[in-house]
Amino acid sequence: MKAWALALLILSVTTVAWGGLALTIDNDFFTGSDGCYTHGTEIAWYALNPWGIYFTGLRNRVYTPKDITIAENQPDDHPWCGILTAFYEQGVIRGGLRTKYGVEAGVLGPSAMAEEEQTWLHKVTGSDKPMGWDHQLRNEPVLNAYLDNWYGLGATGHANEWSVRPDLLYGGILGTVNANLYSGVGVRAGYNIPPDWVYENATPEDALSSKFFGYGLASVRGIAVAYNATLGQSLFFGVDEEHHVDLVPILGEAKVGFCLGYDCVSLTGLVSIGTKEFEGQDGLSEWGEIRLMFGRPF
Repeated sequence: MKAWALALLILSVTTVAWGGLALTIDNDFFTGSDGCYTHGTEIAWYALNPWGIYFTGLRNRVYTPKDITIAENQPDDHPWCGILTAFYEQGVIRGGLRTKYGVEAGVLGPSAMAEEEQTWLHKVTGSDKPMGWDHQLRNEPVLNAYLDNWYGLGATGHANEWSVRPDLLYGGILGTVNANLYSGVGVRAGYNIPPDWVYENATPEDALSSKFFGYGLASVRGIAVAYNATLGQSLFFGVDEEHHVDLVPILGEAKVGFCLGYDCVSLTGLVSIGTKEFEGQDGLSEWGEIRLMFGRPF
């Protein structure tokens, strides 16, 4: 946890010179569930460049079985797994299409320090101590590339105006941890909905609207999965016979939430529900997400 505190301090200082800071926390605690994808933290700074806006920072993800108090191996549940990566994302807008390209590199396994992170967090919050980290997946390198697209299906709206903005969603991931494709639909509805990032050749002032904005958002998507290393299917070591489960190749996911902001500060809250990721999974995948962004306006 000291490493995360130091990273946050460095990024906070960097924000003054470069633009803004974005902090995202995912946790199944927000939905009262447990197991599978249990926690994620992302710290990033953002700024403008000739193509639009970019984000770069650190990201971690933690996966566990449903019952974390069992010290023995649980071969029929999600393997214990942690991922720690550095990432770069580039956002570009061309007409009604908003595109985000991204790449992340790091490590999956004990070197991601998921055991230390979860143990510390559960101690601080008084939650059950995780007991099965001796069975986590072994170390291996991570290199993922991903692409997300939002194609606007309606008018974009104007500042100081109520609007509804539907989008067609499509994209995917290809790398050492994941290989999948997805498509779906999303909608944002509210007052003075800001752009996700600036348009090509726009100045920061061009992207500003009035001070206050607020809107609800929702999406549904289908995902075709070819590969998922967090389930014990390694490109480097093959199938881990002691710590693996069989993936479900077609998934569904729904999100609903809100975004509130004033000037260059915004708070987003989301709840996500996904269908079963692997054969024999007990219940759906559920988690909540909170994202805080602050710094200079876009």
